[in-house]
Amino acid sequence: MDVKSLPDFRFIPYPVESKELLPPDESITLNTSSSWTYCGPLLTLESCNLPSSFNTWAEVTLSGSILPSLFSFLAYVHDFLTQNNQSHYWLTIRASKGSNEFDTPRWHTDDLFFSPLKPPINHRRESLLSPITNLLKPTRTGSTTNQDLSKPISPSNPQTNHHDHCPEPTPPTAQIPSTSPTPTNWKLTTTLLGPGTLFIPPATNHLARATQQAAKTAARTANPNHICVSVRCVGCAMAAESVRARLAVELGRHGTVQASTGECVF
Repeated sequence: MDVKSLPDFRFIPYPVESKELLPPDESITLNTSSSWTYCGPLLTLESCNLPSSFNTWAEVTLSGSILPSLFSFLAYVHDFLTQNNQSHYWLTIRASKGSNEFDTPRWHTDDLFFSPLKPPINHRRESLLSPITNLLKPTRTGSTTNQDLSKPISPSNPQTNHHDHCPEPTPPTAQIPSTSPTPTNWKLTTTLLGPGTLFIPPATNHLARATQQAAKTAARTANPNHICVSVRCVGCAMAAESVRARLAVELGRHGTVQASTGECVF
């Protein structure tokens, strides 16, 4: 499947053994919330050839094995990547226990995740959001904005007034550096166990980035004097919660879609 022929967002079915769709004899329980990441050549899909770090992570995190469902997905991923002339990948498995933390949706987009890294900046970083939580370029503004969450955001025409004297924030740490002249700007994701990730419907998916940018602009404008040089601070945390609450209202109006078992998301 050629990625050039695909839309910006799409559910794609992938082959899954029928027995994997049934409740397993050995139930899988999650001991703790954690993640495992691998970056390198496509893995050999044999349990004995997986990186030792995966086995260490799985022993601590899980009771039971996710390998059958994981290998089914990765077999499709490897075929997909090979067809698109890719031989390496960045693979992350996230295991998350149920929590009240997500009673308020935590929406995010992947703009800067795929953007080229900028040269390091030596002066202080002006930011309302820490590099860990900021997955979108902040916009520096000088106007004031009403923070009433009931007032809709106008993502197509956010009020901005750029200042030349304001230092540009450093790129978020979520970025993946690439030396390729034509780096990939897409990813595949699926859910191996439990409810799948919620997405904005395809018809309104294009509004997500602009809506999030407008929310972050409003948070920055409301606190123009906040400057921090640390990774985390109270000001950044308050701004992040403000953006999160506003996006829960704005993006929640569009409804949600969710991949079914045996589907991945492009």
